[in-house]
Amino acid sequence: MYGKTDAEIYRDFGLMTNKTILAHSIFLTPADHTIIKETGASIAHCPLSNMYFANAAMQTREILDKDLKCGLGSDLAGAPIPSIFHTCLDAVNHSRVREDGTSTYLAADTRGESGSRISFLESYWMATVGGGQAIDAKVGLFQPGFEFDALVVDTAVADSNIFIIDEMDSAKDKLEKIITLNNRQNICKVWVKGRLLIEK
Repeated sequence: MYGKTDAEIYRDFGLMTNKTILAHSIFLTPADHTIIKETGASIAHCPLSNMYFANAAMQTREILDKDLKCGLGSDLAGAPIPSIFHTCLDAVNHSRVREDGTSTYLAADTRGESGSRISFLESYWMATVGGGQAIDAKVGLFQPGFEFDALVVDTAVADSNIFIIDEMDSAKDKLEKIITLNNRQNICKVWVKGRLLIEK
């Protein structure tokens, strides 16, 4: 209607600041990326909700490569599973579908957007550090000056879906298994702001 993108309109009305969190952010232009970066605004990536309702996939790879602030959200309004771990898996799947494309009527090398996938580590980073950056909170890293928010995941608990082989699984493999296979029973301790809130 105004010949401008949403980000441009928000900027022109003084609404794009380092306190702004833009939900979903599917239809961004390169100019929008610049506005978001320059204003210090953040993006909340809710991958499953995006897949259900946006009819497009977020430019997660480009957003991370341009060092924009981006957190991960489970979006309970549009997604049925509140687990942030499951949302990490959704973010990876979201990027894989974008990279590979979906139309079987196109050749494999033409139907997707090459180089657009993200890793499990990057999705976990968005869920922790990225989320902290989005709300300007010192969370998500184990370093001085940051809140101690942590949990202990017991991979050997009864009925666990996580199967670790120490001789074969690297630290990266173990993290990916924890992200994709953990359930509530695996989480045995939870700290928030240094306080132990849950202990099984």
